Amino acid sequence: RLPPELSLLSSLQSLELANNPLRPHLQDIAARGLEAIMVYLRGLHIAMQTGKLDICGQGLRFYPDEVTPDWELSFMRLDRNEIRHVPRKVCLLTTLTELSLGDNALPDLPETMTTLYRLKTLSLEGNQFEELPSAVATLTGLERLTLARNNLARL
Repeated sequence: RLPPELSLLSSLQSLELANNPLRPHLQDIAARGLEAIMVYLRGLHIAMQTGKLDICGQGLRFYPDEVTPDWELSFMRLDRNEIRHVPRKVCLLTTLTELSLGDNALPDLPETMTTLYRLKTLSLEGNQFEELPSAVATLTGLERLTLARNNLARL
């Protein structure tokens, strides 16, 4: 793992990460260069400080492993990535009130989302849902649900 605090090195001009056993999502970001790494780490660092994670458009294919429940996130935006699976560990983020996963490649959600009882806004537009994920029906506090631009044939 790369520490989010690495993003504070404002004079850093080069970061060589070759031949390290990086997690798949970090490999993807590292392949895009130093600027992409710093933007990603800056997003994580800000999230640790504010409880708001916004790492949209980073080309992520995997959920960021660095995100843990002790960050007490209230807001998480992972829009415009290439995420195909939401791991169960997202359901440990019980402080979330807003979750935005728009414009990814998600076909479903984990059944364990019932633990996200504080969730008020869920944005799932632009994914690959063919039916409403059953987990959504358990989110009794939900006030706003966005499902535009999916493959919904039925609700």
